[in-house]
Amino acid sequence: MDLTVDPFDGLDPQRVPDAALVHYIEEYFPEYVDTEIEIKGINYNWLDVALAVISLESGKNAVQMSNVQNESGNYEASFGLWSLLWQYDNQDLVHAEWVINDMISQGVVTPAEKASLVKPLQQMTEDESNLVMKHIANIETQFRFAKSQYEQRKSEGPFASWYAFYNPNTD
Repeated sequence: MDLTVDPFDGLDPQRVPDAALVHYIEEYFPEYVDTEIEIKGINYNWLDVALAVISLESGKNAVQMSNVQNESGNYEASFGLWSLLWQYDNQDLVHAEWVINDMISQGVVTPAEKASLVKPLQQMTEDESNLVMKHIANIETQFRFAKSQYEQRKSEGPFASWYAFYNPNTD
C-alpha cells in the first residue's frame, strides 16, 4: 500500500451527522457526556469538546485518510473520525497492534493471523490492506479505538491522544 495514495479516494467520505456522533459518544463515553472540561480557565461541556475534536481531526468524515506531517517531521497515515494512526512514514507502527487485536476480538481474523498483519501498510498485500482498511472504516471500530485511547491516556489530560485538542493553535 502506498501511503501517498488515500485508500478511500473516490469513495463517499461518509460525513457523519452530529446526531449520529452524539449517539456513539453517548454509547462509548457515557461517564463523560454530562461532565465539563476546563480549558484555559473556562469550563466546557465534554460532549461539545468531543464533537469539536472529531471535527478538527477528520471533518466528521468516517472514511478518510489524513496524511499529515507531525511535529517530528514524520508523515502520519491516520484514518477515520478519530484519526486512528496506523504508522508513520518511517514505518514505525503506532496503533497497528490495537487494530489487529480488535479484529481478533471481533472475529475478523484469528490470533494465528496476527503476526502476518502487524506490519507497515506498504508491506501488505492488496487483500491484507483491504481487510484492515475495511475494519478501520467501521464506525464501531473507530469508537472502540477512541474509548481505548482516551482511557489509556486520560491521566495526561482529556483527549491527550488527539492533536486537535492539545494543539496550542486550536481555539
